[in-house]
Amino acid sequence: LSYTHSDSDIDRTVEAIDGALAIYRQALENGPEHFLIGRPSAPVMRAYNTAPQSSTQPSSAAPA
Repeated sequence: LSYTHSDSDIDRTVEAIDGALAIYRQALENGPEHFLIGRPSAPVMRAYNTAPQSSTQPSSAAPA
């Protein structure tokens, strides 16, 4: 929202948020699986998502 929005724009935004939050509440009460379309995403763990561990690289941690 900004100062350039009309009262009508703000009313439509509030109505949209109200509708979305009503569905969100139903999902919290009844379970989100009733409101999902398609299969849910799954976490992906891949070797290239983390830095390789090597004993030849200097440690970034300061000595204790």
